[in-house]
Amino acid sequence: MFRITKGASFLRYNLRKLEGRWPESVLSQQHHWIGESKGQRVKFPLRITQPDGSLQDDFVKIYTTRLDTILGVQYLALSVTHPLVEKLCKTNAELKEFVDSVPTLPVGTKAGFLLPDIVASNPMIRETFEDGTEGPARRFDLPVFVAPYVLGGLGTSAVMGVPAHDQRDFNFWKENRPEEPINFVIAKVDAQTGRQAGQRPAISFGYLNENNGRFAGLSCYDANQQFFEILKNEGMCQPTNRFRMRDWLISRQRYWGTPIPIVHCTSCGAVPVKDEDLPVVLPKVKLTGKGGSPLKQAEEWVKTTCPSCGGPAERDTDTMDTFVDSAWYYMKFGQDKDPQYNLMPVDIYIGGVEHAILHLLYARFISQYFSKKTGDERFQEPFSRLVAQGMVHGKTFKDDLGFYLRDPDVKHLEDGSVVLAETGYPVEITYEKMSKSKHNGVDPTACLEMHGLDATRAHILFQAPVSEVLDWDERKIVGMQRWLAKIRAISRTAAFEVEFYRTTGAYSAFSRSLNIIDASLKLTNELVIAVKGVTASMEDVYSLNTAISDLNIITNYLYATKPEDVGAEVYIQAVETVLKLMSPICPAISAECWEGIHGPRSVPLEEQAWPQEEDFKRDEVRPFADINVQINGKYKFTLHDQPIDWAERVDAQSWVVDAARATGEGRRLLEGRNIKRVIVVKDRNVVNILSQ
Repeated sequence: MFRITKGASFLRYNLRKLEGRWPESVLSQQHHWIGESKGQRVKFPLRITQPDGSLQDDFVKIYTTRLDTILGVQYLALSVTHPLVEKLCKTNAELKEFVDSVPTLPVGTKAGFLLPDIVASNPMIRETFEDGTEGPARRFDLPVFVAPYVLGGLGTSAVMGVPAHDQRDFNFWKENRPEEPINFVIAKVDAQTGRQAGQRPAISFGYLNENNGRFAGLSCYDANQQFFEILKNEGMCQPTNRFRMRDWLISRQRYWGTPIPIVHCTSCGAVPVKDEDLPVVLPKVKLTGKGGSPLKQAEEWVKTTCPSCGGPAERDTDTMDTFVDSAWYYMKFGQDKDPQYNLMPVDIYIGGVEHAILHLLYARFISQYFSKKTGDERFQEPFSRLVAQGMVHGKTFKDDLGFYLRDPDVKHLEDGSVVLAETGYPVEITYEKMSKSKHNGVDPTACLEMHGLDATRAHILFQAPVSEVLDWDERKIVGMQRWLAKIRAISRTAAFEVEFYRTTGAYSAFSRSLNIIDASLKLTNELVIAVKGVTASMEDVYSLNTAISDLNIITNYLYATKPEDVGAEVYIQAVETVLKLMSPICPAISAECWEGIHGPRSVPLEEQAWPQEEDFKRDEVRPFADINVQINGKYKFTLHDQPIDWAERVDAQSWVVDAARATGEGRRLLEGRNIKRVIVVKDRNVVNILSQ
């Protein structure tokens, strides 16, 4: 057993370091699973009557978060694995029989076994004299039960029974002492509903009632504080934090697992195997399917010598939980032969959310153990970032009885609906986890042969964020195929310009447009936006779908642009940049297009540097503005994507009129008109053309 609870506080505290880098759902599950609660550990005195009639005093510790209800304790309950119960089982046959029968009892049973000759005392209550005053002697009047509902190994394996203010205690008391009254110590009126408690416990907070003597009228909070101080001064109480998480039992009675490197010696007890004899290798065993550990059959392997005294001993025949193996393997992958060379922690871990409270928690425990053992803080958290990928759901067809149908059993209509092929009855369409029974699986080989690897991969990444469920619809891959077709088209254009320059020393694309500088700057600006967006998506990982969206935007922009519009050099650089950005998503097509532009002997795409903002002349890249055009004081139309500094030009008035007349709307409105004056409002990107 691994004492994982010893590191519970650190495991819980360190979750803060993973915020923003692990999914919130995983952090929340681990936080809840560790489940820290703050309470008190209280000693309840016991009085045990020995067989000879003598009395023996002892005590039992309980953990509680509701010390304010201690005056309502009516019994104590011990788990079946409590040390006192295990001791009594050796001399009490009836108790032993009850404990042995617990596994056969129904889940949630409220059965109990009253321990004879044992009573407990409430540490807050003393013997009361006839005049109502309390004396120094304790009052031993609380029965002690063995109860399966008390969990062993959790806290102190004992509870104080307060039927009036705890649902489980209430049910247990009604089952085992149905005739005895319930002692309410907190007002029986539910503060939330205003209803009387009646046949249910009053579990809400409130004020202590008249049954609490001198403490009556205290709020639950104040009572908790006063009771704690009183008991602490008597050495009967101390503050304690308890965790919901339990220790990790790693032993398994099966063959497939790592042997436990422990040898059992009659003289020395459990002895670890020597380091030079590690790892312990599994023997060959014929699996019979019978109960018990399969390794017990390998008698020659089991029989060994004690590493300590050299006497006869036996190996442990249990194997370790396979989660032990998966909790530390990554450490070796990141370590060279030199133990000082270590790549911990893992930069990014991709795994399902179903491992949130098992594998991932165990890996954190093992890693933090090594961090504490070696003093190396790189081991504190094993995985810097966690990506919990969503599931891919397949399309399912169900009839009106809920039976799943195969695709040949249905007919797809032109309007997108689906009906039964034989009867024409409508069919319900849903997306569910893929399985054979639902007939909604996808043959990956057939899909790749039909659509290609790059298009399929891009479709998977584009349809949903990595962490979300993806509803698989093969018909939508056509969108990615269209995008890749545009990539091939702009790559062919760039390749033509490169080849033309290689043979003639000049580019074929020559522009007489006076706006080529502005157009090239606008394209460069769009490239910078794409580089920033795709790079951020790649680093974030959770938004790879937005990377493809950004790539589509810049591809469409280039597809609608001719080299002569922006200059061939700028156009070629833009296409090269897009190919670099898309290479992690579509490595085959991007490499093919790159080779088509630069030739088979060029430096391959995978060896090119990732695009950076600094690759572009940012001092020349300027944002663009929309200019609202007014004619005689009335808004008429807008000039889109104009240089942001247009109003600073010396010829701003004539330039903006020419720009307006270059548009269809401007030609129509200004044709034949005499322009008398042009008013430029610089800070508002507005121009007012006065004409007649």
